[in-house]
Amino acid sequence: MAPSGVGFDEILEQKIKISRYQFQLYFFTGLLFIVEGADMIALSLTLPIIALDWGLSKNEQVFLGSILFLGILFGSLVVGKICDRYGRRMSMVYISAGIFVAGMLSFITHQYFFFVVLRVLFGGLIGVGIPLVHTIVTEITPAEFRGRAMVVTNALFSVGKAYGCLIAWFTLENLTKGNWRMMTFWCCLPSLAVWAGAQYLLYESPRFLISVGRVRWAKCRR
Repeated sequence: MAPSGVGFDEILEQKIKISRYQFQLYFFTGLLFIVEGADMIALSLTLPIIALDWGLSKNEQVFLGSILFLGILFGSLVVGKICDRYGRRMSMVYISAGIFVAGMLSFITHQYFFFVVLRVLFGGLIGVGIPLVHTIVTEITPAEFRGRAMVVTNALFSVGKAYGCLIAWFTLENLTKGNWRMMTFWCCLPSLAVWAGAQYLLYESPRFLISVGRVRWAKCRR
C-alpha cells in the first residue's frame, strides 16, 4: 500500500512511469477513435446512396442522418455508471464488441427501421466509447505526459476520418453510387482488433481497482 499522504499520481510518476504497456494501450484505444471517426465519414458519404437504394423520402433521410447523435447523447449520459460498474477494461471489451456487431448487422440489413435502430445503438456505443478512452488514458498516464497522450488520442479521430475517406475511394464510385455496405464493413472492422486487444492484452485500470477496494489486483503491467 502507498504511504500515507501519497496520491495515485505520485505513485504513477515515481513507480510506474511510461512503459511499453502504455503505448500498447494507446494503440488499442486509438483504434477505437479511428473506428468512430471513420463511421462519421461513412454515414455522411453513404447516406445519399442509401436513400436512393431504399427509396427514402427527404424526411427519412434527414432522420437517419441525425438519429446517430441521439444515441451519442444517451451513451454519454450513462457512460459513468457503466464504467464504474464493469470497470474500464471490460467496458471497452463490451463497447468494441457491440460496435463490431452493430456494424455487421448494418452491413446485412435491408430494412429501414432496423437500420435506424442500429444507428441509435451505434451512436450510444460511441457516446460511451469516447469518454471511456479519455478515462483510460488519463488513469494510466503520468501527469507529465498526460496532456500529450490526450492530444495524440484525440488526433486519431481525424485519422479515422482519413481512413473513412480512403475506404470510400475504393468502395464508392461517386456520392450517389457505390457499395455502401462494403464501406460500412471496412470502417467498423478495426473494432474487432480493439476487442481482441482489450480482451487478451490489456489490464484493468489500477486507479479503478483501488477505488473499488481491490488493492491487491491494482498492478500496472510493464
